[in-house]
Amino acid sequence: MARGGPRLPVLRLEELDEVTRAELAPRVASSPTANILLTLARHPQLMRSWTPFVGYIFAETHLEPTEVELIILRTTWLCRAEYEFSHHAVIAQRRGLAAEDIDRCVQGAEAAGWSVRQRALLRAVEALLAEDNIGDPLWAELAGHYDMRQLMDIVFVCGGYRLAAMTLNALRVGLEPSTPSHSAFASGVAA
Repeated sequence: MARGGPRLPVLRLEELDEVTRAELAPRVASSPTANILLTLARHPQLMRSWTPFVGYIFAETHLEPTEVELIILRTTWLCRAEYEFSHHAVIAQRRGLAAEDIDRCVQGAEAAGWSVRQRALLRAVEALLAEDNIGDPLWAELAGHYDMRQLMDIVFVCGGYRLAAMTLNALRVGLEPSTPSHSAFASGVAA
């Protein structure tokens, strides 16, 4: 959440070196998440290293896109990351989650309406964030639904978005005017 304003003001394209500007200009023009890009551009080497990993955990895992979004939404909710949760509430609908599923992510794994597989997935996220681990019984349950690569992807998607949430919260990156805060944050539920 951007309380107190950004710690690092978002750069303008004109402030970037030529290489970074050429690299980011097309992405910023079409991106609803320009504030992330123009904040991370303060450290181009880090941005260039981070981007392929985020690309993998967002779009290339062996998980279903809806499962990736469940992990991201539950992770960013528990991390109180308004920026990521609000953006992914929109993205998740485009990737196939219903609005009620997105709202239910706020309640967690024990909310009514999840499938057995979804509940196990959300419990894994909650365990990773609470204990930095998944206990043996839950791991065995997950292994009944997911193969080895998918199990690893669950851990890395959760961990990657925890890092993103931490970064965005610590740097106080604010939402772009085109993206409203999700109603759970706007109503103060997350306070």
